[in-house]
Formats: sequence, structure tokens, C-alpha cells
Amino acid sequence: MGKMFFSCADLLLLLVPASVLGVGRFSYDKNDSRGPDNWKSVDDVKDNYWQMFHLMKVDKNECDDGSRQSPVNLKRNTSCKGDHHMLYKYGSCKIDDVDFKIEPWGLEGHYPRHGRGCDAPNLDIADSFHRRAATRFDLKIPSEHTMDGKRYDAEFYVAHVENTEKKNKDNRGNLVAMTSVLFDVDGDKKNEWLEELIDGWEDVAKKEKRRCAGYSDSAPDEAPDESAPANNRYTGCYKDTKRNRMFSYEAQSSDASTDKCAELCKGYRFFARQYKGQCFCGNRDDYDRHGSSSSCDCEGSNVGGYLACVYETASAKRKNRRLKKKDWHLHAPFKKQHYYGYKGSLTMPPCSDSVFWYIMNNKQKISKGQLQRLKDLIAGYRDKSCRLGTYADKNGSVARPLQSSRGRSIFQCTNKDY
Repeated sequence: MGKMFFSCADLLLLLVPASVLGVGRFSYDKNDSRGPDNWKSVDDVKDNYWQMFHLMKVDKNECDDGSRQSPVNLKRNTSCKGDHHMLYKYGSCKIDDVDFKIEPWGLEGHYPRHGRGCDAPNLDIADSFHRRAATRFDLKIPSEHTMDGKRYDAEFYVAHVENTEKKNKDNRGNLVAMTSVLFDVDGDKKNEWLEELIDGWEDVAKKEKRRCAGYSDSAPDEAPDESAPANNRYTGCYKDTKRNRMFSYEAQSSDASTDKCAELCKGYRFFARQYKGQCFCGNRDDYDRHGSSSSCDCEGSNVGGYLACVYETASAKRKNRRLKKKDWHLHAPFKKQHYYGYKGSLTMPPCSDSVFWYIMNNKQKISKGQLQRLKDLIAGYRDKSCRLGTYADKNGSVARPLQSSRGRSIFQCTNKDY
């Protein structure tokens, strides 16, 4: 048999999980053959989420059409096009009705389509759009849009496509009204609104971890929690440091089981089992500030060096948290906000130029720990064969590079306009 020779490119392709070599694979790595500069060559763009909306024209690849592509640097060059704040209705959908997804290109959440389940949150934008239902939301790291040349740590945007009133059913049905808010890290203080979304994505990650470990959907919750006391909730595996412990009170230096640690930490909100049975107790909810990990052996004799299995105790805080969850609303960061606006495109293939973007002037805050957890979720994407397959670049970015804004109108509304 003759010898087979492979080029470096061939070997690289052999190392990529098979499922991401299928229809439509792309990458955020500029050195990848399917990187942003080559998105025009993405295969079969007809197979995309937006095809379900019959009026949208998303059947061809427009990624190299520079006339109306997104994202852009936001710098006002024309007057405000709105005459009132965006008007929101909460709808009947709760956060538990959202279908959270971890995809190779980022984090998503999907609502039932209008008229096919609970009523999704909806809004009325002043820029000639009637009231529209939210269909999905995406979170990108870092932000895709920049403001006056500054890129922020994350961007969250919500797509609104279907009109909720019958008389306006097909009005501008070929366009997406996309509202967006940028996030900036601000120390260790958590963004409670965003925390609910992170919880949703982390639940998906736990289910994927269980699937890849061979557990069935009908089995009990994640494996590390099986031997934990029934009234305590396993929150995850997190990194710790010697000089800045996640919890300052060390209840026992070694040989503490999970049950023992729970007993020692009665009265605290959280407890953590570390190393060879070290037990720490505390009330700080930023225990994730050093980042998460997937390497804990929670019930083993050695959890891992500077790793901690963290549990939340059955406290009044948990009950209050569940009550708070009922008050969560998708559009909370957008209420009574002024914004930039421009005509642009989807920021992923097929890059269809059918989006009206509305990006809030004011930024939201996010903690360092929350940002790290989001990065870990994106980096931890696994395909159907349980192989890592994120499209992120080496820095963890799933943000499309800036596109040209030359000759394009970008308006900004402020409190001087309405």
C-alpha cells in the first residue's frame, strides 16, 4: 500500500470535531480557513434559524457585502429617529419558559413563537415598528459593537420579528428589530438580572456534562450532588486562591466529608469542601470570582488543589431568590433608556442586511466572576459526540470584527429628544 501524506491544513481538519465540519461551520479565529474574512464561503446558509420567518430574505450569504454589515463603531452623525421610549409588555412567559442553548458561536435563549405557547415579552419601538414579540436573545463576549472606539466586555441583544397585533401581521416582516445592551466589568458586584440568565445556561452545561458522563435525563441531578445533604444545593466547582479565599472561615482543616461540612456550616449561606476535606463557610455570593472549573472530585479524598465544591444551604436567601426570579423581566435593562440606531445586518452567517439595531446608551455592570463564568460556558461547548467544539478564537472571543460605517447614518437619541 502506498504511503499517505497529509498537509498541515489536512491534519488540522482531522483534529476538528466531525459535527462542526458539517453545513455552515465558521470560526471567529482570523487564522482559521473559515474565519471572519472567509465567511462568504460558509456552506448552505439556507439552513439557518431565521428561515422560519417566511417574509425574511435570508437565503443567500451576504457576509462580504460591506454596505450594511454589522457590527459597527457607534458614533452619532444624524438626529434621533424616535419620539418616545421603547414601550414594553412583559407577556405571560416566565424565565423557565426560555429554551436556553449553548452554541459554538455563543449563548442563546429562545421563546416560543408568537401564538404557539406563552406570550413572549414584546415592545413597541418608535422607529416605525409596531409592537413585536421577542423571539430569541444572544450573549456575545466581548461586545460586538463599540462606542466611540471603545469595546466593552459583553453584549446582550434581543431579536423581535413577529408583530403581535393582527392588523400589523406582515408589517415590515422582512426585518428584525434588534435591541442591544453592552456590559462593563465593575469589580465583584453581581448583576442580579444577568445572574438569572447565567443560571439558565449553567443548567444546560450541567445537563450536557451528565449526558457526556453517561447519565440519562431521568437520573437524579448532577453526580456531585448525589451524596450531598438533601437540603443543600450543589452550585458548582470553582477555583480558589490562598491569599483571597472565597470564604474566610475555615471550619475544619482536613478530613471533612460533605455531610460534615454542611453540619459545621449551619447558619451560613454557603459551604465549600476543598483539597483533602478542608471545609470553609461563608455568606459572600461572589465565590465564583476566581473562575469555575470542571476538575473537582467532590466526593473523593482529594477535591483538587485550590478547587472547591460549593453548596448553597437551605436558607431564607434561597427562598427569596426564588421569589425574585418571578419578578425577572427580559427587557429590564432597556426600560426608559435612550439609544443609538442604524440599519445593519445579522452578525453571523448568513449576515443578512435585514436588521434595525437599537443599542442602549447606558451600559450595564457585570462582575469579574460572572464574566469568567460566561467565558467558561462558551469555551465548554460540546458537540453531539461530546467533543469540545467552540468557534471562539484563542482569546475566547465570539464577536465579529467591526464592519465599515462609511456613508451610513447612525442616529442617537438622548434625553433632549423626548
